[in-house]
Order: sequence, then C-alpha cells, then structure tokens
Amino acid sequence: APSLLRTLSRSLSKREKVLEGEQKAQEEEEEDEVSCLQAHIIHPYSVFRRYWDVLIMAFLFYLCLVVPYRIAFQTEATGSFYIFDRFVDVVFVMDIGLNFITGYTVGSKVVLEPPLVAYNYLSTFFVIDLVSGIPLEYVAALAGTSDDGEGSGNVYRTSKIFKIFKLLRLLKLFRVLRMNRILSRLETQLSIKYGLLKCLKFGVVIMFSAHILACSYIYTALVEEERTSWLKNVCQSDPSGLHTECLIDTKYQHQYIAAIYWAITTMSTIGYGDITADTTTERLVTLVSMCIGASIFAYGITNMCTLVANLDSSDVSFRQTMDYLHEFFEFRGVPQHLRLRVRQYFHYKKNSAMLFEQEPFLLENLSAGLRREVLLFVNQDLIQCVPFLRNHPDERAVGETVEMLKREAFGPQEIIVRQGDWGFSMFFITHGNVQIFSEGRWLSCLVAGDMFGEVGLVFRIPRVATVV
Repeated sequence: APSLLRTLSRSLSKREKVLEGEQKAQEEEEEDEVSCLQAHIIHPYSVFRRYWDVLIMAFLFYLCLVVPYRIAFQTEATGSFYIFDRFVDVVFVMDIGLNFITGYTVGSKVVLEPPLVAYNYLSTFFVIDLVSGIPLEYVAALAGTSDDGEGSGNVYRTSKIFKIFKLLRLLKLFRVLRMNRILSRLETQLSIKYGLLKCLKFGVVIMFSAHILACSYIYTALVEEERTSWLKNVCQSDPSGLHTECLIDTKYQHQYIAAIYWAITTMSTIGYGDITADTTTERLVTLVSMCIGASIFAYGITNMCTLVANLDSSDVSFRQTMDYLHEFFEFRGVPQHLRLRVRQYFHYKKNSAMLFEQEPFLLENLSAGLRREVLLFVNQDLIQCVPFLRNHPDERAVGETVEMLKREAFGPQEIIVRQGDWGFSMFFITHGNVQIFSEGRWLSCLVAGDMFGEVGLVFRIPRVATVV
C-alpha cells in the first residue's frame, strides 16, 4: 500500500507538471498572438505618428485657406493645383485607414488592442472623417453636365441652385475637427509653454475666422446677382475723374484684400464705414460677423491678457516674491542695509540661472525610479566634477546620494558655514568658488568640483573652518 501511494503520488505530480507546462505554453502562445497583433498597431506617440500628424496639420491649414477662397470666387483647381488637391484627398483617405490601427489613450493608459482601437475610432470620429472625405463637389459637377445635354448643363451650371450646391465643398472643413486630436497628441511631445501654445491657437482662430467671414462676404455679393452689392458700390476714380473703377471689375486679389479688411475691422469692432452692406443678405452676414467678432473680442480681453502676462512664470513668481518681501520689511521694520543685502541675494539667485523654483515640486510628483533618472541627468555635471561620485563603483549608491542633494545658492561674500558651528551637511561646489578661513587666516580656495564640510558631518564635531 505505501509503495502504491508513492507511485500514485509521483504520477499525479508528473501530471500536474504536464498540465502546468501545457498551461504555460498556452499562455505564452496567447501572449505571442497578442504581441503579434499589437505589432500592427501604431503607437499614438510614435515618431511616425508625430510626423504624420504634422503633415495632416499642414494639409488642414491648406484646406482652410483654399476651400473658402474657391467657393467665394466660384473657381476650380486646375493644372498642378488640381493634382495637388487629389494628392491631399488621398492622404486624408489614408489617414482614415491609419486611424483604424492607431492606439488611443484612456487616462494614463495607452490602448493597443486592435478590436478596441477600431471600435473607438468607429464610435468617435469615423463618421466626421468619412463625411468630410466624400467628394460631393464632383458629384455636383457631374450633375451639372450630364443630365440634359450640353446646353441644359450650361444653364444648370450658371443657376443659383448649382452655385449653392457647390457649398457642399465646405464639408471638407469638417476635417479641421481633427486638429484637436492631433494637438492633444503633440502637446505631450512638444517642449512649449501652455500659455504660448494658447496664444498661437487664438491667433490661428482669429485669422481663420477673418478668412471665412471675408470669403462669405464676397460669396454673398457674387451669388445674389443683384443690381447693387458692396462690390459694385465700392468704387474709385482715377486722378482725372473721367474713369471710375469698382471692385467688381478688379482682380480677385483686390476683392479679397478689401473683404479681409472689412472682416478685421468688423471683428475688432472698429468699423470705419467705408465698406457697407447694401442688401438684406449682406446685412445678415454682417450681423453674424459682428456677433462672432464680439465673442472673439470678449474672449481675447478676458483670457489673452492673463496668458501673455503668465508666459514667463518665473518672472511673475519673482515679482510676487519681491512684493511679499517689501511687505515683510515694512511689517518687521528691517533696516535698510539688511534690506539691500536680501534684495541683492534674490536678484543674484534669479540671474545666476542655477536654481529652478518649481524643481522640488516637480520632482516630488514623479515616481521614485523616474525621479532618480531625472536627478542623475540634471546632476551629471556635478557627478563628473566630483571624483568621489565619478569613480564610485556602485551606481545605486550614487543615485541615492544625488537624491539627497539640495541645491542652494549663496551670494558674494556670504558666509556659508561658520567655524565652531555644528555640521549636519556637506557641500559640493557646482559653480563659482569659495574661500576657506580658520581663526581669521586664509587657508585655501575651492572651485567647482571640490567639496567641503565632510569633517564636521562625518565626525560629528564643530566646523573647523569658516567658508565664504
């Protein structure tokens, strides 16, 4: 019986090992399958996606300029512009395909599972991208020439219905909605201040709004075909006064400049009155333009001033510190000679460019491993200058030492340690030099890369010298 039990025990243990091996092999196979699938998914923060996003942004700016202009003047792309427009359309179609295999973020997690990636795109921006990618304007062009023969087609082409139908080209501007997605990915990779980025966005919004309003004003005057319009009423006589030329008879460039001039004066609430609305439709366009301009003006006044003032956060913080310092001096009655030294110290710290005020706060919010990597990088000059750290065989010990370091700045002729005081710290010099005195006698001069204060720290004795 005992031998039988031992035999059964050995067979069961072997069976368990076989099952564990099969389960492990199955898990490894599943992991390989998942990794194989994820290998075909583009990381949203990859280098390829970054350059692709920049290309898409450039084409979006091109569409924002060209599409409203062509609709306003009822022109079509010809020659090399036609070929380039078809290339842009192909790139946007390719972008739809790439979005099906580009991961997305949920909080701090990057999702790369193909089914989830495809479902996320289908349920968010796919419809917008598809609608903006359909070439409906070409359908309109074909409808205008293929229904009732050439003559009927020409009549249809010149009709108001056809001109309004060509407004379907504005659907391309829905592609601008991709801009937020692109900027959200690029902001994490661009080293640019939030305030400056906000100002750039606001400037782009102003230019795009002015461009749209100008093109709308031109389109209104051309599509109505009324006896009077702002293009027909803005005229200028030659010096002799015998010939008068109106805007309607000038080149497109002159008409666009006049329209953009009207749009900016309207949006900025200036309104010189030299270009006025003459028809009901033009008055409606002007009314909408004034509402848009007032909204942008209000947003700019309430937000942009603060953003511009806070572009250099270090200067703002320094000015606030100096204001608090002045209040403190007045409250405590600090004498003038001491006030001067304190002010000089703060200005020295600011101009020395050795300290970053928010550094402790930023490092505190990092994980332990990432914080150590950052500290090792920012202190690499110190590590290379100090033989004690440069030649230390244990990198972990160097990292722990660097984590305990605290940056401090001292002004000229300022006493760093005083002879006889108890020492609880040692110092590594990164910039400048210090003088060593003992009982009033000069002993030596230390420069960047040297260290001092180790005697009092290690042996727990009072400082043996004064360092200035």
